[in-house]
Amino acid sequence: MPPWVLVGHSYGGLLARLFAQSHPDQTAGVVLVDAMGRSQTRRLLALWPKSEQPAQRREQATPVRDVVDVAATETLAARVTTLGDTRLAVVTAGRENEDVRRMTRRVARAIDWNWTKMQDELAALSSDRVHVVALRSEHVVQHG
Repeated sequence: MPPWVLVGHSYGGLLARLFAQSHPDQTAGVVLVDAMGRSQTRRLLALWPKSEQPAQRREQATPVRDVVDVAATETLAARVTTLGDTRLAVVTAGRENEDVRRMTRRVARAIDWNWTKMQDELAALSSDRVHVVALRSEHVVQHG
């Protein structure tokens, strides 16, 4: 029975934001767990040299992954500029994931900085928010 508390991890964060904006009357709160940030793919690829981990980079650059049109969802989610005063909790992983650890330190630092910035931007979507860092967790925070 609504209203719902929406929880979205990674790509699911895009979906949670879209639902919350489209159905504020059915949304009691939103929890974003190391969720994708605004225009994440574009921002990530701008920092990721083509020579580093080319297979993983190509996968990230593919608009449709596992039959999910990530590019289309990112385009829709980019329109979510506020969730008003909807209760919002953002949980950010405190440790680099394995792919980032395999990059050169310069690139890894840039990606980490960008990820932190995107997580801060997500937290800023609501005036009623909390942003926490799961210091001992990687991207799949719920396994941490």
